[in-house]
Amino acid sequence: MDTIQYLKNMLESIILVREPTFDIKPDDIVDEMGWREVTSLFKTLHLQLLELSEYSSSLGNGNLDVDYPPKKNYLTSGLKLLHSNLQHLTWKVGEISRGNYNQKVSFMGDFSTYFNNMTEKLKRREEQVAESRKLLEAILSYSDLNIYVIDAQTGAVIFAKTKNQSFSDEKRKAIQNDVINVLVDKFKNSAEKEIDWNFFSKHENTWYKTKSMKIDWTDTSEAYFNMLLDISEEREVQEELKKATLIDVKTGVYNTAYAMNALKSLLSHSEAFTLCFFDIDLLKQTNDTLGHAIGDKLISSFVNVVMSVIRENDSFCRIGGDEFLLILPQTDEKDSCKIIDRIMKKADDINKTGENEFEISFSYGNETVEAGDDPASPQDIIDRADNKMYIYKKEKKANLLKNKKTPNPVKTQLNIAPRPDEPPKNETPKTLKTQQNIWPKR
Repeated sequence: MDTIQYLKNMLESIILVREPTFDIKPDDIVDEMGWREVTSLFKTLHLQLLELSEYSSSLGNGNLDVDYPPKKNYLTSGLKLLHSNLQHLTWKVGEISRGNYNQKVSFMGDFSTYFNNMTEKLKRREEQVAESRKLLEAILSYSDLNIYVIDAQTGAVIFAKTKNQSFSDEKRKAIQNDVINVLVDKFKNSAEKEIDWNFFSKHENTWYKTKSMKIDWTDTSEAYFNMLLDISEEREVQEELKKATLIDVKTGVYNTAYAMNALKSLLSHSEAFTLCFFDIDLLKQTNDTLGHAIGDKLISSFVNVVMSVIRENDSFCRIGGDEFLLILPQTDEKDSCKIIDRIMKKADDINKTGENEFEISFSYGNETVEAGDDPASPQDIIDRADNKMYIYKKEKKANLLKNKKTPNPVKTQLNIAPRPDEPPKNETPKTLKTQQNIWPKR
């Protein structure tokens, strides 16, 4: 092959940084005036330039994990040094992100100056935050409030100050765990940064009014800051007032007066809520057949089921012999149905035990009021929920009549009585026992 043509092709490949269009071995070149050695050097140069191009391209794209070129490639020496410096700088930035501000750079000119100034400012800011935290802790130590600062990630108590200093470490830790468990659950289900809530410490037998805030405790961690104010005396007074005027004596739940006041308050503030109207099934038949003592037990069992499921800010009220209202603030139709489902499941679980002379069964109707809806009276809302309950009860009776399972002979046989405004129809004997599959579908 023509030596000049070979060298020309190699030079074009070097300039364009590409593979040559053909490849031959230096031994194939006629060694005229040392051309064979020259062509070998050209080929080595071409290979090193290709490595340089690929290496610089990887670094330019931010890939600091790229392998270093071979040591014999001296053309990449400068890039190798830059590569090493960038890796070291990346490590230093990582240390800063973990709170270690004692990082300095001295090998990158003006960048080093800016970098060192930044880390120095971050370090001073962290020191100022630490001083402010110490000052806050000192101020809080003289407060009547109980204070807990809890790590949002780990649940560990970062700072704690309790009014009652006579508690043992074990008892204080138990109280802290109570706060943590309730608090984490509240923030987990809320996007709010600040929550006001009431907390009962069973270890102190004390009610607290609590304000909890999610705060930046350090540059790298968040914490729950909690202030607990003892409101036990206030709570006792409130409870006495409720028992005197707003509590149904027989069941211990709220009465009609409380329900009407609560509904008026929600409507006047245009707050969203759902009202559930409950009617205990077969209560009259239970009273007539098994006696009022058993009927009272049925009412009590139903109340216990509902109270074990509802939330702290929900209100359960008795407005008649077998009629109850459940007021669910800030609850839409979908969420109210979830609560009803839990009540049904709880009732069914108790019914399965067969320990009672009756089964807990009820009909219900939900009426949801959205925030800003046209004003309505409490009685209007109650009537709407009552109408929906009546429709539900009719569907339930239809399902009972359609269900042709053999009645349990141990249970008393009863007829399902139609409502007074229902047209007469043939009645089918049934027991007080209900089946899980007769709940009407929503």
